[in-house]
Amino acid sequence: MSASFEPPESQPVPKSGGVLSVLVGRGSLYTIATAAPIAVSLAVTPVLTRVLGAHEYGIVGIAITLLQLGSMLLAFGLPLAITRSAIVEAAGAPGASALVLVGAGVAIVAGAAIAASTLFWVPSIFEAAGGVTGLMPPVISAIGLAMVSLAQALLRALERAGAFVIAAAAASLAPPVLGLAMLGIFGPHALVYLWALASGHLVIGAATVLVVTASVRPRWSDVRLRAAFRTALPTIPHQLASPLLMTGLVGAATVLYGAAAAGQVQLALLLGTAPMFVLSSLNHAWSPLIMRTPDDQRVRVSRDSAVLVAALTLVMSAGFVALIGPMSRLIAGPVLATPDFVSAASTAAIGASFMVVYLANIQLVFRHGRTGLLGITSPTSTIISISVAAALGSTFGGDLRFIVGGVTLNWVLMSLVSLWLRSRTDEPPVQLGPAIPYLAGSVALTATWAFVPVPAWVGWVLLAMTLLLVGAVQLGAVRRRRR
Repeated sequence: MSASFEPPESQPVPKSGGVLSVLVGRGSLYTIATAAPIAVSLAVTPVLTRVLGAHEYGIVGIAITLLQLGSMLLAFGLPLAITRSAIVEAAGAPGASALVLVGAGVAIVAGAAIAASTLFWVPSIFEAAGGVTGLMPPVISAIGLAMVSLAQALLRALERAGAFVIAAAAASLAPPVLGLAMLGIFGPHALVYLWALASGHLVIGAATVLVVTASVRPRWSDVRLRAAFRTALPTIPHQLASPLLMTGLVGAATVLYGAAAAGQVQLALLLGTAPMFVLSSLNHAWSPLIMRTPDDQRVRVSRDSAVLVAALTLVMSAGFVALIGPMSRLIAGPVLATPDFVSAASTAAIGASFMVVYLANIQLVFRHGRTGLLGITSPTSTIISISVAAALGSTFGGDLRFIVGGVTLNWVLMSLVSLWLRSRTDEPPVQLGPAIPYLAGSVALTATWAFVPVPAWVGWVLLAMTLLLVGAVQLGAVRRRRR
C-alpha cells in the first residue's frame, strides 16, 4: 500500500532566494536535534574506549547498533502517520496525539515480547555481545527511543522545533551520562553501561510521550487508528533498511574479525556517516518544502534546493577530510584507531553525494504517493550491500574498507532506485545538472582520503579553499536572483 501525501494548500512557497532561508532556518534546528546524539557519541566514546578496552567496547558497539535498529522497528512506521495525520487528516493534532499514545503502548508490548524471547534464543552471531544479558538492554533502550520518535513526530507537525530539539538532547545526553556514572561506581563492564543506558532511555521516552500528549489532548477514533496503521506498516521495511545496513555490517565484522573489529567498524560508521546524519536532519525541512510546492513551481524549487544541499555536502566533505585524522585519534583512541581506520571511515563518507541524489528524487515519489515499492527496493539494496561487503571482507580479510564501504554501495543503489521510482510517477525529473559539480567534488575528496595517503595539512587547505569557492559561487547566485 502506498502512503499518500497531500500538503496543505495554505503553506507559502518561497521564491528562489527564500529556499535558502527555509532550509537553513528550520533545517538548522532539526540538524541540531540530529547532531545531538552524534555530539554525545563523539564526547563519550573516547572515555568508553579507554575505560572498557577493545573487547568490552566491542560489546557496547554491537548493542548500540542493535538499539538503533530496534528503535526503528518498535516505532512500526507510525512517526510518518503521526506527522501526516496532524497536518492532513481532519482529526488534526488531537488524532495524532492519540496515535502517539497507541504507538507507545505497542512499542512497550512488542519490546517486552522481544526481550522475553531472548531467554529462549540468542542468535549465534551475537554471542560475542554477551548472550541473553547482552541483548536485553538494547531492546529496552529501543522501546524508550521509539517513544521519543513518536512524540517528536507530533512536535514536527506542530512546528515546535524547540521542543523537538529538547527531546532529542535529553534522550541523547542523559542516558550516556548515567552510564558513565555507573561505570565509576560498579567498575568497567559493558553490561553496567548498557543497563544504565537502557534505564535512561526508557524513563525519558515515557516522560516525552506524557508531556507531549498532555499538551495536545488525544481524540480517539478506531477508524483513524486502523487507517494510520494501514499507512504506516508498509513503510517499515523502507525505514528499517538504514539501521539494518549498519547492523548487518557490524554483524559481518563480528563474524569475520571478532568483537574488537566490530567496535572499529561501528566507530568508522559513526564518523563516516556523520554527513549523512546532517543530510537526513536537513530533509525534515527540505521534504515538506517540496511537498507543499505547487506544480508550476516545483521544478524550480527542487533544482534550487538540490544545488544548495549539494553545496552543503561538498563543504561537509571538505570538513570531514580535514577533521577525520584528529577525530579518529580522539574518538577511537590508540587501541582502535589503527592506520586503516581513517580510510575505512572515508569510504563510508563517499556515499553522502549519492544520498543527495536519492533524497532529491524520493521526495517526489513520496509526494506522489507511490511508495509501495520502497518496501521491496530498500531492503533489497541493503541485502545486496551487506552481502557484497561480507564477501569482499571474507576474501580480502583485515581491510575494514570492504565492510564499511557497504554504506556507499547502498546509497549508490538507492540513488538509482529513486531515479527509477520517480520515473514511474508523473513528476518531472529533478534538474540535478547545476548540483553535479558539487557532488563530484565531494566524491573526489572523500575517495582520495579513502584510498590515498594524504598529509593532514592538505585537508585543512582544501577546507579553506572549498569554503571560499562555495561561498563565492552562492553569493554570486544570490546577487543574480536579486537583479
